[in-house]
Amino acid sequence: MDTQTLLNSLIVIMTTDLAPAQPVQACSRDYGFDFDEEEMGREMLAPLPVDLSSQAIPEADADEFEQGLRCFLS
Repeated sequence: MDTQTLLNSLIVIMTTDLAPAQPVQACSRDYGFDFDEEEMGREMLAPLPVDLSSQAIPEADADEFEQGLRCFLS
């Protein structure tokens, strides 16, 4: 195995101010959430299909609910 010794060292000192002139503002697309806000807003305002809006909320017994809650919290 060959061993080499570094004879010259290079040291660079930055003298410029690295602070940005304006604060950095992030967009949701910067984090990988590539969606169109206007399209999502239109979809959220769209009426629900008839079969989804007419479904009744199922009744749950108190004991069943407590068991499900414990399972969810564990």
